[in-house]
Amino acid sequence: MIPKVAFRNICLIAGDPSGDIYGARLIVEFLNQYPNCQFFGIGGAYMEKMGMELIYHNRNTAFMGFAEIIAHLGFIRQMFKTMLRLIRERKPDAVLLIDYPGFNLRMAQKLHRLNIPVYYYIAPQTWAWKEKRVHTLRRYVKKLFVIFPFEEAYFRQFKISVQYVGHPFGVSIFQREFPPDVLKKYHLDTEMPIIAMLPGSREQEIRRHIPVILEAIDILKGKYPHWQFAVSRAPYIHPDVWSELMQGYEHYTYRDNLDVLLAHSQAVAVASGTASLQVAFHTKPMVIFYKTSPLSYRLARHFTRIKHIGMINILNGSELFPELLQDDFTPERLAEELEKQILVFVHHPIKITKMKHLIGKLVKPDSCKTIVDTMASELLPPRKPRALPPE
Repeated sequence: MIPKVAFRNICLIAGDPSGDIYGARLIVEFLNQYPNCQFFGIGGAYMEKMGMELIYHNRNTAFMGFAEIIAHLGFIRQMFKTMLRLIRERKPDAVLLIDYPGFNLRMAQKLHRLNIPVYYYIAPQTWAWKEKRVHTLRRYVKKLFVIFPFEEAYFRQFKISVQYVGHPFGVSIFQREFPPDVLKKYHLDTEMPIIAMLPGSREQEIRRHIPVILEAIDILKGKYPHWQFAVSRAPYIHPDVWSELMQGYEHYTYRDNLDVLLAHSQAVAVASGTASLQVAFHTKPMVIFYKTSPLSYRLARHFTRIKHIGMINILNGSELFPELLQDDFTPERLAEELEKQILVFVHHPIKITKMKHLIGKLVKPDSCKTIVDTMASELLPPRKPRALPPE
């Protein structure tokens, strides 16, 4: 058999909205090095824009919480069978799984039997709950790429082949300038306080979060008429759903580059998840919130082994910013905590220094290149050095 000298076909599975951004950056790096490589799998608009064939769009695959997963179990099973069949038929050079552990860990197990190399980017948070998943990672994943420094030592103790590559937000956000030009389109004046509201990227999330957010805006507007508010609409939310929830408040909608909004905000209310760390990379004060179904919340509280849900608080080892969960997430509490962050945070240089220190440790240049190079070193023969021209 003639050895492969380049990647020709890669399958990527990124079932969560955040994975779409990371997957797109990886595709760009693959194409930089292997311009003829093709891609297929589960992803979103960003990965599709980079040339990936979408078998499933992740606006239809991002389910959060036990109750939501059970309600869509039939669809998830069908999606799993379809992806497994296509991978078996197309025989990609490798499968790169991105986050989405409930689905991707089962897929890794099946693909191992097909002798297809499986790589995993953004590890399941087994240090928080479901630690038994580490055994699946050890048996069926060729290499685990992790994004937090402490994860490398944690997974290594379970004899998992692991490599720390830095957080994907690092190079794209930290200490970069974001000109405010686009904010003018939304009549946002950077000379006055701007408060960003990030209700989440899934429909079931925003249905629970937006009503509370809008009431909190009314409370704060009553006290501080000059404060400005922007409620960010994730690209995966259908416009009709958004219009229904924002009725009467449409003028607060923001749907451009989120980093520009965050860079010029004085404080942020953010649903727990990837976006909370994005806020931290901008070193902005925040209030972290989340509300799910009562069943999902009770089960999560029972199985979770950590005290906090906001990653900046987890990295700090204690609460750096307030977290409002379930019944604590009310308009009054949200307004109160945002008011504190805006009026008090600037007078707490220790908090600012701590956040910059924590985020600075996550910055590692060329994380996508590191992943592609590692996969190439393990799957492809070494490239021959170019011959020097005769003198």
